[in-house]
Amino acid sequence: KILSAEFRLASMMGFVPSQLIVKAILTGTPHPIQMMYIQGGNPLLSYANSKETLEALKKLDFLAVSEIFLTPTAQMADIVLPAATNFEFDDIGHFGLPHGFILARPKIIEPVGESWPDSKILNELGKTLGLGQYFWNDLGECLDEILKPAGMTYDEFKTIGILKGKWEYRSYEKKGFSTPSGKIEIFSRDMADLGD
Repeated sequence: KILSAEFRLASMMGFVPSQLIVKAILTGTPHPIQMMYIQGGNPLLSYANSKETLEALKKLDFLAVSEIFLTPTAQMADIVLPAATNFEFDDIGHFGLPHGFILARPKIIEPVGESWPDSKILNELGKTLGLGQYFWNDLGECLDEILKPAGMTYDEFKTIGILKGKWEYRSYEKKGFSTPSGKIEIFSRDMADLGD
């Protein structure tokens, strides 16, 4: 749900601006936030207004952090779950997705100690909460499901290393741009409709 009218575009991009989360924790509006699970981040160092962020994290009833280092945020946690590094689990590198490709990122070593990949932590948490029908038996199944439209398993993908879509240069000449008019827009009708 959108947390603030001043950040209407954030909901279109699939995220909530960090300071809105902080303010929601501190004020309880529009919805009270009493607990938080953090992975892949260190809000005390990365969010704006670290003093306000500190106060918000202190106000939480429960804070869990998955982390590879004992960061300042992890030091505040009620529980720290040891996260595996990207060298310790199979993954699909999606950073090339906007450019039409993905990469296989096979693990190099087994996870050290009791560490788990963040994706495994979330998968197991979902099953523990009684939502097993929405999760996988293991992460291998998840990776295989992601690659199913490509007609391969993750083990097959590892041998190839990269999947590229069809690259078409100057596609805008045929299809136009992904704007309402299909042209380059200096004035955004979508922004105007939002009142910006």
